[in-house]
Amino acid sequence: MTFKNRNWLKSEVLRLYLSGESQENIADRLGISAGTVSSFVNEIINSDDSIELQSQIAIVAKKNRVNIKQIAANLRWKNKIKQCSLDDKKIEKLIDGLNMLFNKHNISPSTGANKLTAIIETMLRHTIEPDRLEEEIVSKNIELQRIIGQIESGNKELEETNKELRETITRVEKKQAQLKVKEKDLEQFHYVSLALDLYDLPEFSTEYGKWRAP
Repeated sequence: MTFKNRNWLKSEVLRLYLSGESQENIADRLGISAGTVSSFVNEIINSDDSIELQSQIAIVAKKNRVNIKQIAANLRWKNKIKQCSLDDKKIEKLIDGLNMLFNKHNISPSTGANKLTAIIETMLRHTIEPDRLEEEIVSKNIELQRIIGQIESGNKELEETNKELRETITRVEKKQAQLKVKEKDLEQFHYVSLALDLYDLPEFSTEYGKWRAP
């Protein structure tokens, strides 16, 4: 087994082991012996004593059909709420209430946890007290609407400018077309003048003055 293959196999064993797969299933999926898998698992556990616990959590989650990402989201959620000085009992009550609210509006707990985490992080980052959160949101929405209004006004002015520019271009194109027609008429007059002059009819050819092409 090459060094490169060994590292890849070890990383795959770790990934599958932490997803709750048994060592037998890992061996079958990777096409290696159960002994090799066991050797890799022992190396991994010796390098990180939390690996075994993570694997047990994954096995339980898989057995109960619980998404491991959901568990991680809920843990992040719980840790963030703890920063607001709530004890475990209050946190559990809060989570139960929020889960009921999310289910009522067809919002997944993971999405709800992410949104709540974002709100808490915003409050901590900008030192916003909970009782001022709604006021801050209203203020930010007003500011956002003002910016949107400025953008819409700027777009309207830009559209008017573009309209004027298109009208100017149209007028210039029409003027150029008229000049081309006049130039063509003058050229035809020049050739008629030459023809009259050729047949000794200067009184016609010079009546309006001879024009020579540049």
